Amino acid sequence: MNINNISSISTTYTVGEAQTDPNHGKLDVKSVKQGADVLPTVSRKTSFLSKIKSSPNGYKEKSPELVKEKASQERQQRSRLSSIESACAKSFDDLPDDIKVSGMKQHFLSYAASIMDREFSLICSQSENGKQSVEEHKSAIRIDLIKWLSFDLSNKDPKEIWASSANKSHIENGLRNTVDSLKSPGLERATKEERRKAQQFDYQALTDVSNKLLDKFNQLSDTPLRSSDNQVISSRSVERQVYKLLDKYIGN
Repeated sequence: MNINNISSISTTYTVGEAQTDPNHGKLDVKSVKQGADVLPTVSRKTSFLSKIKSSPNGYKEKSPELVKEKASQERQQRSRLSSIESACAKSFDDLPDDIKVSGMKQHFLSYAASIMDREFSLICSQSENGKQSVEEHKSAIRIDLIKWLSFDLSNKDPKEIWASSANKSHIENGLRNTVDSLKSPGLERATKEERRKAQQFDYQALTDVSNKLLDKFNQLSDTPLRSSDNQVISSRSVERQVYKLLDKYIGN
């Protein structure tokens, strides 16, 4: 199955910055709820110029230069994103189908876990009652999610499945090597902070591209991975299910 020509993506969350970071792949759940308000520069609809207009300081003489610089940055990011999409699609297409199938369920559990972790953190930060509610229902929410993803529970305890599969996406980590091998024009003389931001953008795009590739693969499969309620699983259906479970157990 050749899916090199994947459609463009819209990044809606943030990931960790380095492989050694235990939170790598953990997205900002507020961004999932807020949508366009937190989209990255490459897809943000609010223009940079409008931000300058609405700022307390109003226009300054350097505003045109800032706008030009921002536009240049956006072009570079779009070009980089296109390179990442193409390279990852080729690497993914080279994987045997059985690796894609076995890694897909684990990837989506990892993706769901990242949403949960950030949402739990947000709830806990808001009130003591919220913190208590998270502690009380966290395990049940995880178990329900594992069941919804149709994991085989005949020989494994849900806690074991969570511990072994919910941390990092194996497929995403494999594609990371592809992204890391891509040269970034202009970074030869970049500062440490500029390199950090460039890497953050790459890994941000990587999670989205991984989702997109697996969504497409599952959609085109003759025997797609389905949830316990018979949905063809995708990154979007995973997001919806996570929030459905949060509403069920914790509520507003």
